Amino acid sequence: MAQYPPDEADQSGKLKTLYMFKGEKGSYATWAYDVRAYLRGLGIDHHLLTDDSVPCPDVDGGNGDVKTKRTANRAAVHAYLNSIIQGEAKSHIAEDEFLQRPKLVWDTLKAIYGYVSAAKLDALMLEFNSFTMRKGEGIEHLYTRLLKLVKDIKDQD
Repeated sequence: MAQYPPDEADQSGKLKTLYMFKGEKGSYATWAYDVRAYLRGLGIDHHLLTDDSVPCPDVDGGNGDVKTKRTANRAAVHAYLNSIIQGEAKSHIAEDEFLQRPKLVWDTLKAIYGYVSAAKLDALMLEFNSFTMRKGEGIEHLYTRLLKLVKDIKDQD
């Protein structure tokens, strides 16, 4: 379960529609990585990982400022996801049950589009375990190949 940070800036008015997802085959992992990195940069990616039924905690002595920002950010993350998901993918999250529940939206899309067979993961791990420098390959290309392979393995979880 994700942890809330001690404080949170109000990012609700700053989200930009950068990464569209229409449910294209093979595009989920890259899309999810980009969205998560974007929200992490704003300091609000924990709203994708924290159970939607858990109320946003208030840590500022009860005056409600932090809770108000967190609640606004949770709603903004949901609205952001709703605005960048289109096409077939949108049909999977259009029901009222997804309203103001960014983690449910995130988990549903991962379950539908993020499925990877055990065979694919095994193939990636075999490639990783036998990873070597190719004849005539430069260090930059080797590094790029390794980063891509590691990213592909990480995207499988």
